[in-house]
Amino acid sequence: TNGVNAIRLFFKPGHDLDRLEKILDLGGELGIRFIVTLQDYYFYKSQMWFAEEYLTEDIPHVTETVSRFRDRPEILAWELMNEPGCGPENGSQDCADFMYAWAQDVSSLIKELDPNHLISIGTNHRMWTDAEQTNYDRMHALDTIDLVSIHRDATDENKTAEMELAQELDKPVFIGEVYYLGYNENCHKLYDGVLEERAEAIRKDLERSLADGVDGYLLWQYDPYEVVMDDGTLQWFCGQHSFFQYDPVFSVMAQFLNPGD
Repeated sequence: TNGVNAIRLFFKPGHDLDRLEKILDLGGELGIRFIVTLQDYYFYKSQMWFAEEYLTEDIPHVTETVSRFRDRPEILAWELMNEPGCGPENGSQDCADFMYAWAQDVSSLIKELDPNHLISIGTNHRMWTDAEQTNYDRMHALDTIDLVSIHRDATDENKTAEMELAQELDKPVFIGEVYYLGYNENCHKLYDGVLEERAEAIRKDLERSLADGVDGYLLWQYDPYEVVMDDGTLQWFCGQHSFFQYDPVFSVMAQFLNPGD
């Protein structure tokens, strides 16, 4: 498993429930658990979505998915959305209020359907406007939210405000996305030695994070790179933050999972 024991994946409305079942089956064989992120903020979410549209898009999807997989031990946590925010509204108070109500409603539904698995919001970090910072705090204070979520660059210091909030709430805190540029837009290494440099930066960040009390640490993002499709054609799956199969970072991850080796 390349030194990995948890994978965060997106399972959005319209995705194949049978395919997710196959992934969970394989995870059970390999000893891997999954944080299942049920929505993605980007491209079309807005204040109106958090106010009204989630009722027709989000609620049926969450109900169907959680009801089907609530007894699966491979589920580490349910996550409401990848990086919910109020960008189009410039971080307005109205948008923050609608987002809070959405988080309360959907997390309560998940907890009712499945009281045995953890729930994360999927937030980025505590930043931007006063309304958004306050909303980060009050959403994580909900009784139906079990984890404090952070996304950040591997070279950033741990977010003090988020760590203090987790301590105040007495809730686990995890970094759901740790990223570090390794490639250009054409998926070629930025320069010789960048992957080794990145692996060392992540090793130092992991040490610091665990010492500061972080409970989980996930990289953004794993990609398979070259895939032979069913019709024999090739497709490439990669990005500027990708980690491919033989990246030196995986030996770092393995050392932290098996410190005696």
